[in-house]
Amino acid sequence: MEPSSAENVDRTDLDKHEFSQYILQEHGTYFPKFADMSVFAESVPDLKQRIKQLQTRHTAELEKLYAHQAAQYLDDALDRYMAQDDEANGGYSGSIDELYGQSRRRRASLEARFDRETTSVRLAHMETVAPLLYKLAKKQREEEETRKRREAQFPPSAAEFYMIQDKELQQRIARFLTSDAIVQDKMLSEYGWEWRQVRGLKEAYSKDSTFKDEIQRRVAVVKDPRRKPTIT
Repeated sequence: MEPSSAENVDRTDLDKHEFSQYILQEHGTYFPKFADMSVFAESVPDLKQRIKQLQTRHTAELEKLYAHQAAQYLDDALDRYMAQDDEANGGYSGSIDELYGQSRRRRASLEARFDRETTSVRLAHMETVAPLLYKLAKKQREEEETRKRREAQFPPSAAEFYMIQDKELQQRIARFLTSDAIVQDKMLSEYGWEWRQVRGLKEAYSKDSTFKDEIQRRVAVVKDPRRKPTIT
């Protein structure tokens, strides 16, 4: 006998309730909200770590869900087998094809339900992680823009060179000052410097022997790490 539409509705409601109970039991709440986790992620490393944690948790959640669904599938298969056996022993009046057709439809319905449940979990994960991915991309763009602005800086004098806190930038400028014209042209293009911007420090490098010795010492230490600086 085919299940009635009312029975189908009842079964659907029962399936939804069972899935909701499973989620509540496994996670304590239906799905996490981004607002509840935003305080955990501020910097780029924090965001990357939080996204990785969520992805790891999501993988574990899917594995648990698949195991749960597999157990349900086996239980349902056993129920269908027992129902077929009972109907066959009880003198089932329909055809064997009809009996197995009902079984196939029930299996297809169960598989469709599993697909919906899996999709719900995946969507919930994306709703949670998407804002973090957006925030990560935004912060990475901001850091890249900050880096480009920092790299485009060039001190006009020796005094301002020593005031630079970024040691990497200082070393880059020192390398520029000690390089030949070909390398300097290349560095101007690479870091967005202009000749009028670097002219002042180049003149200081040429005229101030103390500053020139310090710049050359810095470059020599980088080229040969065994050499220790004599000036702090």
